[in-house]
Formats: sequence, structure tokens, C-alpha cells
Amino acid sequence: MRQSVIPTVTAVVLLGMIPQAKANYIVNGGFETGDFSGWTASGNTSGGIFVRVAGSPGGYSPHSGTYFAAVGPAGALGFLSQTFSDTLGQNLEITYYLASNGATPNQFETIYDGSTLFDQSNIPATGSSSPWPYVQYTFDVTATGSDTLTFGFSDPPSVLAFDDVSVNPISTIPEPISLVAFGTALAGLGFLRRWKHT
Repeated sequence: MRQSVIPTVTAVVLLGMIPQAKANYIVNGGFETGDFSGWTASGNTSGGIFVRVAGSPGGYSPHSGTYFAAVGPAGALGFLSQTFSDTLGQNLEITYYLASNGATPNQFETIYDGSTLFDQSNIPATGSSSPWPYVQYTFDVTATGSDTLTFGFSDPPSVLAFDDVSVNPISTIPEPISLVAFGTALAGLGFLRRWKHT
């Protein structure tokens, strides 16, 4: 009985130290519903904003799954945005994947709470041939409790492709409760060791 207590306490502590899985704040970030559910379209939405499967248009494939966003209205920029609730002061990581077949002119923007994180025109081809590979973009931002992520785009001769949008909390250290539990467990293990040998 005495020996079985130590592994049990150790297991509980180790479970408490395991980082929690990331929780993506973005709904339908991979467009796997086959449409823009969860997203709000604005700006130039008269054409050139689609959810597509591999091959059409532009010679793209999804980064993962079955679908991707093919975007590129002519003229003024079109926009897709999503507002989400989070924890005030939390560090967040924005990630998405963008591909270009090199058709110009084109433009792609990434905006967080009205601040521009990325804005590039005439994005060159992201590879040497179709299907055009994706480039990963990552940005670290701070949560305010309610935040909005917006993408702006234009590509009159073709479309740009993006996929797998995520916003995740950054957590690289154990929660304070886990550290307290770890210290308590170490003290308990020392007590059990002394008790066993008395």
C-alpha cells in the first residue's frame, strides 16, 4: 500500500504539468464547411471570393482538408473578417497559409483590430509550378477580450489562395496551480520516503 501512493501522486502531478491543447478562436478557419460560415464579407464582394476544392480556379490545392479560400476581386479590395472573444491580456498567435500563382497585380492584407500586420502588393509565385505551394504567416498579438481579424485582397487577373486560419493562445509554461501542486507533491514524496524507512 505504501509503495502505490508514490506513483499515484507522481502521476497526478505530471498530469497537472501537461500543457493544455490549443483552442483555435477562429470558426471555420479551414473553410471545411464549403462556404464562408463564421466569416463576414465586406468591401468589394461583387466577385472573386470563393471557397474551392483543388485545381480551380488558379491551379491551387487546399493546404489541408478539402477546401480553401480563393480570393481576388477586381478593383477595390474585398474583405473577410471574424470577431472572437478571448481573454484580456492574453498573448495570441495568428497563423494562416497563403499561396500565389504570380498573376499581377494582386494585393493581400492582414489586419488585427484595425492595425495592419501585413500588406503586400504583387506577391510573386510561391512556387515554380501548379499546384502553387503555401507560405505560412505567423504574427504574435495581444488579446483585448474581443478582437477582430480581417483579411483584404485583390487579384484582377486570377485569385490568391489562403487556408487554415487560426488564432491560438500562446502558453509555454505550466499554469501557476501546476507549479504549486508540483512543489506540494515533492514535499509529500519526501515525507513518504522518510515514513517508509521509519
